[in-house]
Amino acid sequence: MRGRVLLWISLSLNLAMAAVWVYFPRVGTDSYDALAVMPPTADTGKVYKTNVVVRRQNFTWNEIESRDYPAYIANLRAIGCPESTIRDIIVAEVNQLFARRRATEVVTAEQQWWRSEPDADVTEAASDKLKSLEEERRALLTTLLGPQWESSYYPYPEHPNTLPLDGPALGSLPPETKQAVRDIEGRAAERRQAYLDAVQKGGKQPDPVELARLRQQTRAELGEVLNPEQLEEYLLRYSGSATTLRGELHGINLTPDQFRALFRQTDALDQQLQLLAGATDAASVAQRRVWE
Repeated sequence: MRGRVLLWISLSLNLAMAAVWVYFPRVGTDSYDALAVMPPTADTGKVYKTNVVVRRQNFTWNEIESRDYPAYIANLRAIGCPESTIRDIIVAEVNQLFARRRATEVVTAEQQWWRSEPDADVTEAASDKLKSLEEERRALLTTLLGPQWESSYYPYPEHPNTLPLDGPALGSLPPETKQAVRDIEGRAAERRQAYLDAVQKGGKQPDPVELARLRQQTRAELGEVLNPEQLEEYLLRYSGSATTLRGELHGINLTPDQFRALFRQTDALDQQLQLLAGATDAASVAQRRVWE
């Protein structure tokens, strides 16, 4: 009796599962077909509007910057740049322009390294040229920005407490190279002062040989940022060897080529002599006599 009940229960479950399998696929297919065929109901009484948003394309600084200063100012104003910022930008641009002109157009007495004495006419001409450039700079800024552009800071030289880097060879150096030279000069001054302070603290006199080594270190560092022509121009103007040579040639007017030839012949010997200063051994004394 119990087995017959289980048989009827099993048969009932099988029939129920068959009915589900037959019915539900048809409902799903019919519903999907109905959705695919029937178009959505149109609401003819409602008006739809399309909003078109126009966005300005991103710009680059190259599109704003211009060599034509009036156009440059107009471009800055077109993007809504504040007038105070426009003034700062234009003043900086004009100052850089005239800094380059100062460095390349003004001939100073320092640039004539072959003269034992400064040429008074060159000094006067340089002063007149600097004054003319300053007047031109201020007139240009007044024309571009009006009389209230308010920028009187325009030092000469560009770094007041450093050696001028101007003239044909040094004046056209890129700003980053000039800054590298300034950094080398600063480190050289710090090394020299630190050595002198240490010697003084120890109650001793500075060693000329050590000072010569410090100068050679500075020259080597300059040679890493300046090409041979630029380095020679720097040394002709500011090295101790060139200064000594000018003193020895006092009253003798040489051409640039003559002075350069003498400098090339004596500079290397001067460096070697400086490294032997104070040496007392027989070999060093004999070598010093040969170079002298």
